[in-house]
Amino acid sequence: MMPSESAVALLAGLVDPVGRWGDHATGEQWADAQAILDPEAPVRRHWLGRAKGYSKTRDVAGMSLAALLTQFPPSASGYVAASDQDQAGLIRQSIAAFVAHTPGLAGQVRVDQRRVTSRSGAELVILAADTAGSHGLRPFWLVIDELCQWPDVEKYRSFFDSLWAGLPKVPGSRGIVITTAGSPTHFSRRIFETAGADALWRLSDLVGPPPWIDGAEVDAERRRLLPSVFARLWMNEWATGEDRLTTVDDVRACVVLAGPLDPVPDVVYVAGLDVGLKNDRTVLTVAHAEQVDAGRVVVVDRQFVWEGSRARPVDLSEVEAVCVQVATSYGCRFVVDPWQAALLVQRLRARRISVSEFPFSQLSIGRLAARLYSLLRERALRLPDDDGLVDELANLRLRETSPGVFRIDHDSDRHDDRAISLALAANDLLEHVPHRPARMRVSRRAHAGTGVVVGQVRWVAG
Repeated sequence: MMPSESAVALLAGLVDPVGRWGDHATGEQWADAQAILDPEAPVRRHWLGRAKGYSKTRDVAGMSLAALLTQFPPSASGYVAASDQDQAGLIRQSIAAFVAHTPGLAGQVRVDQRRVTSRSGAELVILAADTAGSHGLRPFWLVIDELCQWPDVEKYRSFFDSLWAGLPKVPGSRGIVITTAGSPTHFSRRIFETAGADALWRLSDLVGPPPWIDGAEVDAERRRLLPSVFARLWMNEWATGEDRLTTVDDVRACVVLAGPLDPVPDVVYVAGLDVGLKNDRTVLTVAHAEQVDAGRVVVVDRQFVWEGSRARPVDLSEVEAVCVQVATSYGCRFVVDPWQAALLVQRLRARRISVSEFPFSQLSIGRLAARLYSLLRERALRLPDDDGLVDELANLRLRETSPGVFRIDHDSDRHDDRAISLALAANDLLEHVPHRPARMRVSRRAHAGTGVVVGQVRWVAG
């Protein structure tokens, strides 16, 4: 049996909890495996573009294991590189699952935390791109997993370049990039274009979701995700990130309240607090969730805004007094960005007020951006008729800080504090099960007198 035939046969017979690889692979997966596992083929560089859920990690794990056992020279080294330790761990787990469930493999392969070794001494090393150590490596086999999702910063670009540059040093080496599509501005785009134009490359780029995923599930993801993120992850299409979070029309469609709403018994309220002292504003938003035919909506009951300056920063004692009043009236728990609010959080807790901290990070801010986008796009917010709030929401920007990770941003002459405060409350309401049952309200009178200024506190509708 030729080396390519034995490798493909071994891959086809690999078994894991999903089943036997050869029983589930599509024609496209078979074609990719046969091309990559042919050591005599003149093309030794491969780009495999696939959507989310298209067995990328499982396939590269299986192909790598098959090549290790049938094609690696004794003591040769291969590498599978992922963006970080978590993704690298998934590859290692997939290889370990094949070894554990495939009859006869347990004695031929040893799977350690970051290394898979055959009885011949050949090895497959699992690398994370967020660690050092790519320079000088001489890979006989190299897999780059989810390249388009790697952060587009010099550290990761250099990690890829140094790894890939090692391939020509080893006769017969093979390199595989397997990934969903990304942003056209990402460094991976030039590699994709090279794969489509260079005779030394094979480009396999599958458009659309895998055939085994329910179309209703894909449609649900389409509604949930930003259009660019959906296009990349589920359609495997290159897409530029959105600039504006929403449109004025979408925001205006959510304006259905005349003004602030009184507390109602048995309703679960959450207050989102975003603290700014000088340049940014401090904003407290009280909100609750209600069930309607189309799903859950978030109702903004009341919003407080404090505007400070360098000469006169926001007085946190005033903020504390209003928080206590709100906690008493609405019986709500608080969600707070702890930056600049640590002492305030301590004082509120000392008053037996429930406070959860929401530390801002790249990922957590991305969650808030996606949550606010989804609520506005699906018109699942109930907002007061407040020009300032509408203007802020309509002019928010989305800035992509790393592949698929967005943050809310604004023009230099605008703010995003009211939106952040709202998003903190909304995200908590939709992520957590209410502590007591909420009930629908048929009617409720709104407070009058929106816009009354009390000290530095501006009471605004909603």
